[in-house]
Amino acid sequence: MKKKIRLLAVCAIMLCGMIVGGIAKPAEVMAKQTIKATREMKDAPKIQLDKLYHIAANDSPQAGKADILAWNSHEWNYYDFVTVKLTEKTNLTLFAQETGGSDCWIQLYNSDGERVGEEYNVGTRSGVLKRTEKYSLMAGTYYLGLQPHATADIQLKSEKKIVLSEKKVILEPGDKTTIDAVLKKSDKVVRNTKFTYKSTKTSVAKVSSKGKIVAVAPGSCKISVKSQGVTSNITVIVLPNKVNNIKRVAATKQSIKLSWKKQKGVSGYEVWMYDPDLEEFTKVKTVSSDFSSANITQLKKGTTYKFRVRGFVKSGSKKYYGEYGKTYKLKTNK
Repeated sequence: MKKKIRLLAVCAIMLCGMIVGGIAKPAEVMAKQTIKATREMKDAPKIQLDKLYHIAANDSPQAGKADILAWNSHEWNYYDFVTVKLTEKTNLTLFAQETGGSDCWIQLYNSDGERVGEEYNVGTRSGVLKRTEKYSLMAGTYYLGLQPHATADIQLKSEKKIVLSEKKVILEPGDKTTIDAVLKKSDKVVRNTKFTYKSTKTSVAKVSSKGKIVAVAPGSCKISVKSQGVTSNITVIVLPNKVNNIKRVAATKQSIKLSWKKQKGVSGYEVWMYDPDLEEFTKVKTVSSDFSSANITQLKKGTTYKFRVRGFVKSGSKKYYGEYGKTYKLKTNK
């Protein structure tokens, strides 16, 4: 009986060993998937655009955790290479960040082995631990030379941008419009893209989840359009309503004070008066949004004048005007 128990125990130990060995094997396979940069460009392994890679020197203590291995700290004056192939003209950002307390030298080359841009370093020597370099590259094969003295992160990011059918829309209160948006990656449209929209001032304009804009009240705001970490903005200008119901609230022999109904969100108003000599309306006063009245002086006694008023909103340094309201006849005192 004791012999049988011992035999069972031995079998159990052997089975555990097989299980442990079976578990260990996949880990060994995973370790072999680490990209090994090569001294010769022609042998360089491929890397992917937009993927962040953790790189390390071959003899770094962190080598076992790296996505890419390159260079040896006891050797100098050479790069190890990885490669990327571009099928069309591409705008790229090369991102690099030192993570191991030492230097990492980087240089981009074309298929002829010529340098593209300047060599640069992130780390203690340059005093720059993180940086980006932008490139506009034609279709072709490119090589990234790497010399990590310890560990670093690198990424070749293809440029994404949101292209809008319009960058600015001018609406009147109650108007509706929809802005079309497409996401482009290296000038190629990304299909089936989802966008999110947000208004900086919902009191001026609201926007739906499908990009439909509704003008609410006079003013200006931005509608942000976002997708895949990229943002673009639309400027929305909502014009003032027509200014009607102008009234004479005071008058003298040489002045008329007129008033109108104040509009929320308006930046200011302009008062225009008809000049019979010029046979046209001319601007006689500008007032801020704090007021809805204006005193017009240097008039003739007992004379009837024609007035009209329009509101405006500001966006940056530019004014955007609403339409004129009705023309009103007001008279000075005799």
